[in-house]
Amino acid sequence: MPDKWVGLPVCVESMQGILADRKTKTRRVAKPLSLRLTTDSDQSLEAGEIVLRAPELWPYRLQESRGRHKRACGELTPRRMPAPYGMPGRLVYFREPIRENHLRQVVYRADQVIARGAEGYPIPWAWQNSALPGRFMPRRLARACATISDVRYERLVDISEADAIAEGLLPAGENWQNHAGGREQLVEDYGAWWDRLNAKRGFGWEAAVRGDWHGWVSVTSWTDLVVGWEKVQEMLHGN
Repeated sequence: MPDKWVGLPVCVESMQGILADRKTKTRRVAKPLSLRLTTDSDQSLEAGEIVLRAPELWPYRLQESRGRHKRACGELTPRRMPAPYGMPGRLVYFREPIRENHLRQVVYRADQVIARGAEGYPIPWAWQNSALPGRFMPRRLARACATISDVRYERLVDISEADAIAEGLLPAGENWQNHAGGREQLVEDYGAWWDRLNAKRGFGWEAAVRGDWHGWVSVTSWTDLVVGWEKVQEMLHGN
């Protein structure tokens, strides 16, 4: 039976937003990097290519038909690609950055809380490095989970003010009315935040505007957030 859960890596700032229940979406660079927008009338398509098909805006892999009839042989058949972290209804746990403290215990970097396991005992550090990024955090340390509610693809620079807020951009207790610069500034602030995470890898905001990379992102939304190590681990082991 396939696992119902998938790990979703997040950075420290994102985890802080998740714990405060003000971050409910994440944007990731769409794969592959050769991705391009096409239509059914595009004559330049090649077998094996993964393209973003309009107007659906979803990635498909083009496979060469192996039909019985000669007329069908060689035709390209689009096969829908899976979502990065699963479709709506999929259960995800958040993989967050952790570090070692002076007592060789696991500490969650988002809030500097010591990870505690069964009966409240601190979980010992078990790695050679003194810190681990979220993508390497083991499932047994997960303390937050949610249910995917929506997945879509869009241009990075087309993010709305509402989505910038859903990305956890605003501090607790603040809204766009009292945010310096108002709604328009939210998008600029999100672009700056995106750059801090992605510009060095070649996927910056302005680089997307210039066309240095394809500029498409997957947008994954979630709901039904659950926070707490015991609750999450019980859910993980129960499914």
